[in-house]
Amino acid sequence: MSEEDLAHQVKRSLLRKRYLIVLDDVWDIEAWNRLEASFLDNGNGSRVILTSRLHDVAPQDKLHHETHSLRQLTPDQSWDLLKAKLYPGKDLTPKLCELQQQVVEICQGLPLTVVILAGILSSMDRRDWKEVVEGLSLRNVSSIEQCIATLELSYKHLSDNLKHKRSEDVANDYLMQLISRNLVIVSKPGSIDGQSLSHSRFVV
Repeated sequence: MSEEDLAHQVKRSLLRKRYLIVLDDVWDIEAWNRLEASFLDNGNGSRVILTSRLHDVAPQDKLHHETHSLRQLTPDQSWDLLKAKLYPGKDLTPKLCELQQQVVEICQGLPLTVVILAGILSSMDRRDWKEVVEGLSLRNVSSIEQCIATLELSYKHLSDNLKHKRSEDVANDYLMQLISRNLVIVSKPGSIDGQSLSHSRFVV
């Protein structure tokens, strides 16, 4: 089904209906431009809510669209949220208090960054907190880029079984299992690892 066909089908299904549609975390205004024609103004109170982290994504037509900019957290609010996530109902450790200023600067008032950072720190040895916080503090980037960097760090600290594997990695794991069970024999001598398997020969 083409984009035009899909837009027409959405438009037809919403005809004479009252609806509330939420488009969450939109990164490209073109996505909205392609969809807008599907949402008819039937004069019955229907609404479309679009959320985005980027100001440029907000529709520029002020006559038909209202823009509401959410305020970022203050440094104190960011710190209170981090404390609530890390130590609900408990006193903070001196080690975390030493990092307060850096933590507040990293989060840049974004609740998502605060929550992610709290999750990262809670899963780590406290002796490693300073290294992680200082590593993020060295980035001279925008709040959005900082949020993405924190998300990437969160992903890196996931256990291996929770990370999405490339198809090559999955194939390599299966092949190693077959070799360990003697169902596949390496006929060409060499190192058996993820890098050299493609250069080895196998006998089934």
